[in-house]
This record gives sequence, structure tokens and C-alpha cells, in this order.
Amino acid sequence: MAHVLVIASAAIAILITAVLFKKSVLPELPAILVIFSFLLIVTGTWMIYSNEEAIESGMAERSWPSTEGVVIRSEIAGIRAYHPEITFRYNVAGKVCSLTTDLGTPGFGNRNSRLDTARRITANFPVGRRVTVHYDPDSPSHAFIRIGPSWQVFIKLSVGIIIMGIGLIGFAGNFLHHIKRQH
Repeated sequence: MAHVLVIASAAIAILITAVLFKKSVLPELPAILVIFSFLLIVTGTWMIYSNEEAIESGMAERSWPSTEGVVIRSEIAGIRAYHPEITFRYNVAGKVCSLTTDLGTPGFGNRNSRLDTARRITANFPVGRRVTVHYDPDSPSHAFIRIGPSWQVFIKLSVGIIIMGIGLIGFAGNFLHHIKRQH
């Protein structure tokens, strides 16, 4: 899907640029606006495309097999950038595995906010709690207790779409400006 989006947005940007050059619109418009719009489209497209693998792998995790695990360590780590560290142990085909995760906790926000978030998460995952562990059938040591694309992926995707949209609006505005001047 992202490949189609990248190709389509690049084609639209190239087409609009070609139309503007062919109709000699660019000398009438500030060239910086056209270049800036094009750069926004390219940047937004890159942000969307760079998330494709994360989205696909996050969706694939939903079909992974699961097993029961147990939290063996749950603590707050960090001095300024607090984050939870949850370690869980699980068994796949007789092999005991363990994994430590921060559950994708955001690394931004003020110190108290990060500390409060880390406290809430560690309280939700106390030592001894049973958890459902989703593991990669090809590599059982690769596992998650929260599956699917993380919130960071959707934030980057949304920002990419917004940036690309602003660039497309800039191109469309330049094009409509030219059409109005002709009539």
C-alpha cells in the first residue's frame, strides 16, 4: 500500500510541476513556494513510506501464536528519562525464554509525566502476573505482550500525511492561482 502511495504522490508532484513549467506559471509565482511544496510532498511521502515495514510487522504480530507467560521483574528504570522495564518469562516447545520490554513507552514529556506513566505501567504488570505472550513462530525469542503497530508508528504516519497534504495544497494553490490569472 505504501508503495502505491509513494508512486502516486511522486507522480502527482511531477505532473503538477510539469504543468506549471509548461504553462510558464513558475515565473509568475514565487519559485520558493513551488520548491517548498515539492519538498513537503517528498518529506511527507518519505515519512509514510518509512513506516511501511513497522505497520506490516505490527499487523503480522496479530497472527502470531501465543502462550502464557509470567512477569518476573517489574521496575522503573532511568534517572531523568524514566521508563518501565518489564521482564517476562514464557515457554515455547519446551524452551524457556525471557524478554525485557518498556512496552513502547514514549520517551518524551516532562520528568513527572514519564515517572507517572512508568509507575502506572509497573503497577499493571506486578511480579507474578500472568500475561499472554505473542511470539514469532520462526524465532520464539522474539515476542511481545502488546501486539500491533505502536502508537509511534501512527503518529509518524499521521505527521507524514499532514506534511504531504500541505505540500499538495501548496501545489494546488499555485495551480489555481495561475488559472484565476488566466481568466
